[in-house]
Amino acid sequence: MVEEFWSQEGDEDGRYINLNFESENRLDLWRLLKTRLFRNADFGQSLAASSIAVCTGDDAWNDYLLLHHFDPAAPLDLLAES
Repeated sequence: MVEEFWSQEGDEDGRYINLNFESENRLDLWRLLKTRLFRNADFGQSLAASSIAVCTGDDAWNDYLLLHHFDPAAPLDLLAES
């Protein structure tokens, strides 16, 4: 399911880190990430309260979807079946 994974520190102060997952099946990957990360009993609540999750499309950032945002008022996109 996860074909490639890499991480990168965001800035010189280490204030954020990007976790990058690549998969041909974006919907299944998103379901897995929600279950294993955001709903994790040990750290899921903290992660959800301090992160965003996006899915870039075939045109990279020109057609991305916002799937999770730490601000519950932020409008989210839905990832549909392919």
